[in-house]
Amino acid sequence: MSRLRYLSNARTGSDGTVCEGNFLINGNIEVTGSYTYGSGSLPLSQSLLGTLTVGIDTDGYDVKFYGKTTSKYWLWDESADGVVLAGTFGQTGAMTITGTLDVSSNSTIGGTLGITGATSFAATTTFNAGINVGSDGTGHDVTFYTASASSKVMIDEGSDELLITAVDTTMTGKLTVGANTAGLDVKFFGATNLKYWEWDEGANQMNVAGTASIVGATAITGAVTITGALTATGIVTSSLITDASAVGTAGVVIVGGLGVAKKMYLGTDLVMVAGDIDFSTATTGTYNITLKDNQADALSINRASTAMMVFTSTTALPTVTITPSTVITGNVVSAARFYEKITVTSLTTAATATYTAAQLVGGYISDAITGASTCTTATATEIIAAIPNCQTGSSFEFTVENAASSAIAITIGDGTGITLTGTMTIGQNNSKRFLCVVTDASAKTATIYSLGTVVT
Repeated sequence: MSRLRYLSNARTGSDGTVCEGNFLINGNIEVTGSYTYGSGSLPLSQSLLGTLTVGIDTDGYDVKFYGKTTSKYWLWDESADGVVLAGTFGQTGAMTITGTLDVSSNSTIGGTLGITGATSFAATTTFNAGINVGSDGTGHDVTFYTASASSKVMIDEGSDELLITAVDTTMTGKLTVGANTAGLDVKFFGATNLKYWEWDEGANQMNVAGTASIVGATAITGAVTITGALTATGIVTSSLITDASAVGTAGVVIVGGLGVAKKMYLGTDLVMVAGDIDFSTATTGTYNITLKDNQADALSINRASTAMMVFTSTTALPTVTITPSTVITGNVVSAARFYEKITVTSLTTAATATYTAAQLVGGYISDAITGASTCTTATATEIIAAIPNCQTGSSFEFTVENAASSAIAITIGDGTGITLTGTMTIGQNNSKRFLCVVTDASAKTATIYSLGTVVT
């Protein structure tokens, strides 16, 4: 049988009623003061309209709320000074955690989560709203680990860097670095030392230190500098449509060598500022320069705007025209005959005359003299002026024919600066061949040698 006793506590100065045994209350109980639970169990529904305090500061107690499912509960662990939740946690308002938060099972966060201490997520966590870590100017490290050792993605607040360590990255959307007029450097390193791809925002250019392979069309609107080998399997087109005046103004500038494995088409001039066209390193093969058929000016080799050598393919046999200003300083070997262009000058000299430089250089003088004549050569100065690019040692041959109708001789006389060597008389119906050699182009002197007589 239970009984109620009224006790007076002399130590605390408070009085109260003590129930010894079971105490059954079928109605409501209203507590206007404090209500102390000892170690007893109260299996009844309770509504607390005041503050519930368990223990005192530095001397707390465990508080545990069980759920309907086995092993599901909420626990205030006084010895660990923390909350243990074995079950689902639903938070509809803002929550601030000032200590360490460990999440060991799947979680969904639909509101704002503010964390000022360290946080570890050991299971799947779904955030249906934004995540802010730290505040502007005061950040914190954030690390995402993968299933592989030493693989992680980290925001390092100390160095203000995003660090991706041993993690493959796939991007299916747009990647924008910087903003217009405010770019940043972007660099991708290769497996080999000093090999990389770089966007240099300071120089506004792309640098590739290594091999670049482009499959597909690529449009480049600025300058491209390639210091290594360039292999193009497609079409390389420059949008620069003006003629280059120097190497730096060209649409495509190649600092190193250029290797062309197939045909190369030039729509305009090929300008060689310095250097050679060299076939000497080839070990095998035949190299041809093929000209278009039926072309009056198929190929011209010019000096400035003056043609030195012109190849013509309009005739049955293509011809090569070498202008008078062209000098060949080495030996010329031909498998066929050389055909010399001769200008024949026909004269009728009465007594004395002067054979001009043009007549002598022309190669053949036919003189039908009417009286005994002494025909003087042009001066050495005039002859030197008539020879293009004349220099000491330049020479030419010419023939003088005596076409007189009677037995009258022609005697060759020397002009100023000319030295005559050999017989200089030509009889009727005879021709004599002469060789003129410039002995000093600066001093304006020349020697004419008699090569012999031919009966015509």
